[in-house]
Amino acid sequence: MIKQYFALYPFAATADVSSVTATVDILRSSSMLAVNCEFHGSLDGILIPCTAESRYRKDKLWEQTCFEVFLAVRNSPSYWEFNFSPAGHWNVYSFEAYRKEMKEEAAFSELPFSVHYEEGHALSCSVEIDLNKIVRADSRLEAAVNSVMKLRDGTLTYWASTHNDGRPDFHRRDSFIIDL
Repeated sequence: MIKQYFALYPFAATADVSSVTATVDILRSSSMLAVNCEFHGSLDGILIPCTAESRYRKDKLWEQTCFEVFLAVRNSPSYWEFNFSPAGHWNVYSFEAYRKEMKEEAAFSELPFSVHYEEGHALSCSVEIDLNKIVRADSRLEAAVNSVMKLRDGTLTYWASTHNDGRPDFHRRDSFIIDL
């Protein structure tokens, strides 16, 4: 098991967020994937949703500030998208191929994760994903960790380790650059 570290960068065509830095660390054991994503700097301009009284599965979290993990078995067109909101909501989707046949992944009835927010200075999300629910322990995986940050003016900023197109698109398999 080796912990890997990555920086996330905002898509160039989005609003100026030069005072913010983002990092990810990711660790895989045979059956568990641990991911921690952190944002630091001047976060006053980012709209951080308040913690919800109850956490539940919710659609379209990518329309607000959220964290995302994409996973795929190497050499397979299918993949999963995991979404986590600072409010505590979550969802997991499976796809048969690039943006095809999106459906909620029934293997997950809950997805425990933690969020820590230091007013205006730091935001982090940590999750442990039980891989046994979706893949064999010996599966070679490719992953991407991303984030959407919604600014107070309504602008969405898109953060990834790599942006390989003229528009932000986290579903592109050439952005799944983490080998697990």
